[in-house]
Amino acid sequence: MTDMAVEGGAPEPALTPAADAEPTKEDITECVDTAIAEGQAIAYDDSAGPTRLRDAVSKILDAEKKARLASDLQNTRKACLAIVELCHDCGDWKELSANILIISKRRSQLKQVITETVQKAMGFLEGTPDVETKVELLDTLRTVTEGKIYVELERARLTDVLAKIKEAKGDVEGAADILQEVQVETIGSMGKREKTDYILEQMRLCLLKQDYIRTMIISKKINSSVFEGGKLQDLKVRFYLLMIDLHSKDKGTYLEVAKAYFAIFDTPTVQTAPAAADAMATEEGGAEAKVAAAPAEAGVKADKTAEEKEAEKAAKEAEEAKPTAHDWEGRWEEALKCVVIYLALACYGNEQNDFTNRVSLLKQLPDLPMYMALNKKFLTDELVSFASLSAEYKDELLAQKLAFPADNAEVKEARYKELHDRVTEHNIRIVAKCYTRVTSARLAQLLDLPAAEAEEHVSRLVVQKIVFAKIDRLDGVIVFKKKADADETLNTWGADINSLLQKVERTCHLIAREEMIADAAKKEGKKKGKAKAK
Repeated sequence: MTDMAVEGGAPEPALTPAADAEPTKEDITECVDTAIAEGQAIAYDDSAGPTRLRDAVSKILDAEKKARLASDLQNTRKACLAIVELCHDCGDWKELSANILIISKRRSQLKQVITETVQKAMGFLEGTPDVETKVELLDTLRTVTEGKIYVELERARLTDVLAKIKEAKGDVEGAADILQEVQVETIGSMGKREKTDYILEQMRLCLLKQDYIRTMIISKKINSSVFEGGKLQDLKVRFYLLMIDLHSKDKGTYLEVAKAYFAIFDTPTVQTAPAAADAMATEEGGAEAKVAAAPAEAGVKADKTAEEKEAEKAAKEAEEAKPTAHDWEGRWEEALKCVVIYLALACYGNEQNDFTNRVSLLKQLPDLPMYMALNKKFLTDELVSFASLSAEYKDELLAQKLAFPADNAEVKEARYKELHDRVTEHNIRIVAKCYTRVTSARLAQLLDLPAAEAEEHVSRLVVQKIVFAKIDRLDGVIVFKKKADADETLNTWGADINSLLQKVERTCHLIAREEMIADAAKKEGKKKGKAKAK
C-alpha cells in the first residue's frame, strides 16, 4: 500500500534553483543596509549594555562577509566604512584599532576596501583625545599598510605624522630613523611638491641628528631640474638653505655654499619684490581656478567617475604650480652678497675662478658697488693689501651675519682669518706670474707677512699644485720657474727655430711681392710717359 501510494500519488516537489543560487546584488545591498541600520540602532542604544558596540559590529561583519565573498566592492566598502564610523562615533578607539585590523585580515579582502578604510581612519587622527591614543591608532594603520604597495602613499603620510610626534617629544633620532624607512622617491602616486617636501623633511631631521653623510646621500634624491621654470620656489629655497647648513659644517666647502646662495639668488621670487610676488601669485591663482573649473564645465557629457578623476588631476597640478610664500622673497641683495663673500673665502681653482668671472657679469652686481669692487680684486692681476682691504671692508663684511655669525665668535674669527689666507694666496699667485726668482725677505715684504708664514703659504699652494716653487732656505731664495729638462729644452728650441724660419719665409715673400708691385708701377709709368711724348 505504501509503495503503491508513493508511486500513484502526487509527485514530490522539485528543488527550486533559488535555494542553491548565489544571492543577487540587490539581495546583498538590502542585507548590508539592514545590517548597518540594525547595528547603528544597537550601538546608539544606551540600554543595550556594555557590549552593544561589539554586537553591532558583529552583525555588520556578517553582512560584510556575504558582500566580500560575492566580490561586491560597493557593499563591502559600505559595510567596512560603517564599522569604522560606528567605532569612532562611540569614542571607542581600541575597538576602532581592533576592527581595522580585522577588516584588513579578512580572507579575500578587496584592496580598494583596505585603502578606503585606512583613508577613513586617517581622517580621525586629529580628533584623538590624547597623544597616546593617536600613536596607538598610527601604529595600527602602519601595521595594516606595511608591505602593501597600493597603500604606500598613505603609509608615507602616516609615518610623517608619527615622526612629527616623536620630534615634538624630543626624540629627534627616532623621528629621523622612522622617516628614513620610507623610500618616498619610488612612490609614483605622490605629487612632486609632496615628494620634494618629504625628502626635505628627511634632510632636516638628519641634520638635527648630525648625520651629515646620510644628509648628503638623501640630498642626491632631489634633481635640480624639478625647480626649473619657476616651480616649487619655496621648496627650492628650503633645499638650498639645508645644503648651506650642511656645507657650512666644513670650511673646505665654501664654493658649494656660494653655489647654494647663487641658486637662491637665481629664484624668481627672491629677485622680485614681495608686492610683485603677491600679484604674481594672485594672477596664477586665477589661472588655476580656471583650470579647476574647466573639468566641471566639460564634464556634463562625461560620467561622474571620469569627471572626478579629471578634476582631481587638475587640482593636483594647480596645487603643485601654486607659488608659496617664503622668507627670502625680495632678498636678492643679501643672497648676492653671500655669493661674493663665500667666493672670496673659497680656495682658488678653475671652477672657483670661472664662477667668480660669471658673477662679475651679473647685471645686479653694480647695485652693490662695494661687493663689485671686492669681487674685482680677486680677478685683477694686482697685489692686494690686506690691511687696506680690512680697513675698507671689515665693518661691512662682519655685518653680514649669514657669512660671519654674530652669535659664534669662534666661527666669525676663523672665517675672517680664512679671508686673510685667500688674499695672501692671491698675492702669491701674482708674484709667481711676475717673478721667476725672489728672495724670501722680498716675498715676505710683498705679502706683508713674516718670512716663515709666507713660506708656509707658498708650501700649501705647491701641495695643491696651484703654483710651482722651490725654496732654497740656505740662500733665502724662492724659484717660481720650473727647470726644464733636456728633452723639453730641445723641443722648445726646435719650435722656436721652426717659428723663426716661417717668419723669415713670410718676410721674403712680402719683400718679393713689394718688389714686383714696384716694378709693375715703374713700367706703367714709362708707358704713360711715352704716350704723352707722342
